[in-house]
Amino acid sequence: MPKISSSICNKMQGWISSANQDTEVFTTDRKIVFCNPCGKSIVCERKSQVDQHIKTVIVIKKLETQNMTLHESFSIIDETKEKINSIPGPKGATLTTKLNELSNKNKGLEILQKINAVLSGENVQLEDVYQDPKIISCFKYAPTTSVDVELLKPEKILPKTTYGVFYYMAVKPGP
Repeated sequence: MPKISSSICNKMQGWISSANQDTEVFTTDRKIVFCNPCGKSIVCERKSQVDQHIKTVIVIKKLETQNMTLHESFSIIDETKEKINSIPGPKGATLTTKLNELSNKNKGLEILQKINAVLSGENVQLEDVYQDPKIISCFKYAPTTSVDVELLKPEKILPKTTYGVFYYMAVKPGP
């Protein structure tokens, strides 16, 4: 008996219905798949593309959940890094390289990782600004959010002296 081929529309409906078990994440007009949480249409030629997109949306929503400890946020970030590092082939190597470059450039993330280590009981050297236990304890529920950022150098936007003041105000915790 020959195999009955299923049209891409029927396959798409099956992929979407399996992803929409708890909430309606995806909708479709049988031509385009639309992701409701991120408000974007996605390419959908294979089920793996839908699965990968839903995992990304779930991870971002987890990171943006309120009252999540810094330790829990970094557990999710580390889990995501492990998944990206396990992608095989040249595309996986490219993604791993980009992830490492992004992580190395993010000094704020590095500071939060050190503070998370201190909160977890590890002996880590911190900058003088963060030596006070009162300040460290304020970071227990520090939010970790995802953002789309256009990379611009602040020196091009603000004069150097003003930039230094804003940077210090942003890094130094309030009273």
